Amino acid sequence: MTVISWLWRKLGRVRWFLLWLFSPKYMVGTNAVIMNAQGQVWLQQHRFWAKQAWGLPGGIIKSNEQPEVALAREIFEETGLECVVGRALKTELFFRRGITIFYTATLLPGTLHLDYKEILAADYFSLDNLPSNLLPSHAKFLQEMRKVGGFTVGQVG
Repeated sequence: MTVISWLWRKLGRVRWFLLWLFSPKYMVGTNAVIMNAQGQVWLQQHRFWAKQAWGLPGGIIKSNEQPEVALAREIFEETGLECVVGRALKTELFFRRGITIFYTATLLPGTLHLDYKEILAADYFSLDNLPSNLLPSHAKFLQEMRKVGGFTVGQVG
């Protein structure tokens, strides 16, 4: 065992490559729960999701990007609106090789400019009247959070 540990230490930076090479690879994404003063949740209808489903705003984190920065970037790219990212609510596995981090967020006042290449529509919905084609994992998450009172209502423009 001493020889193996000695060799491992001698590998230097190569050992990080070996760790990366033989470790599982995951996508990491973020989603935001954005509530208005009326207790409605902001949802977006995504062009590329199955059945063009509605869901929470968010996206995939780029290499060396902080999750909160990625979420604010994604929301801005999709809506033209800046936001303040709040507290993390939950992490969850998605698909087979992904992890998503759900945050609260508050949209800042501004003019909505949807990126129609990706987002077909966006609006606030009552938690009692969500779209029928809401992404099932997001519907389940919203139900869970509603039960435990995990929402933060923020100011919106």
